[in-house]
Amino acid sequence: MSRKKTEKERRKVGELKRKNRRRFPKLTWSWLVILFFIAFIVLRGVKATQRMNKLRDEGVIASGKVIGKTSGRRNNKYVRYEFIVDGYKYTGETRSMSLYHDCRIGGLICVVYLPSNPNINDSCENLDD
Repeated sequence: MSRKKTEKERRKVGELKRKNRRRFPKLTWSWLVILFFIAFIVLRGVKATQRMNKLRDEGVIASGKVIGKTSGRRNNKYVRYEFIVDGYKYTGETRSMSLYHDCRIGGLICVVYLPSNPNINDSCENLDD
């Protein structure tokens, strides 16, 4: 036989439901933020990989002149360069520890760019990775 719940038991169950209802939205938002962050990181990596593959498949090699070298966070080393395509000057930046140490400002490096958009470019050294 089923026993009828007392008023006290019903109140307790109602309080638990209200507490769980309050916690759930906080949990949902935190998970949504975490998922958004993970998706952002994954999409950024996919986009960078697609860019490098396109440079590898369709890229044209040019000679670039080193115009600057900088150190970034976490000991990252960057080399800025410029190159000329059809009379127009383009600039780029690449992250490379070895290139940073091997080249000097004013020196020449190998650059690869997309003929359809020379603003998409990188050093040849990064394509070898």
